Amino acid sequence: MSRRGFTLIELMVSIALSVIVLFFLYRALDIQRTSNETALRSSDALRKRTALYELLYTDLMQAKWVKTEPLPNRNYSLLFMQTTNSLHQIPQPYVVYFVHEKNRTLVRLESAYELTLPIDSELVKYVFSDRLLEGVQKFVVLEQSLKQNQKSGLAKKRTHEYLLFLKWPRDSMLIDIQKE
Repeated sequence: MSRRGFTLIELMVSIALSVIVLFFLYRALDIQRTSNETALRSSDALRKRTALYELLYTDLMQAKWVKTEPLPNRNYSLLFMQTTNSLHQIPQPYVVYFVHEKNRTLVRLESAYELTLPIDSELVKYVFSDRLLEGVQKFVVLEQSLKQNQKSGLAKKRTHEYLLFLKWPRDSMLIDIQKE
């Protein structure tokens, strides 16, 4: 008696083995997809963090003047400055950083006119607003003015040190800038 083909049992065993192999392949692909999503979220968060750091650093380093104002709740500060760094092609813009209290969003305001909070209703149309970071728990800016002796003479240079602390869920940032 010659056999040509597979028995029903052989067919069932091969199907069962195929299902087991497909199950493990599906699990491996699912784990890979999850890991890719995690890596993408992590790299996106790092990119946003780096962009925020560069923006704050550039604004402060290119500032002509800086004024800080702590708010009564001590979790937030206001940061006023005039800088040469503009996101909206304004020469020598006035910039204000503050945290919107209702949704805890760090906001950067930029205008060609000097800004005070609250903003004058006539100037609102000339103010650009950029939402930088949501869920801010702390935005504190400290300023210290230091006098340093110059090496070549007796004249003293005045340097300013700015310490910015920014905290949001799952991350925080500390920026220390010394500027002449």
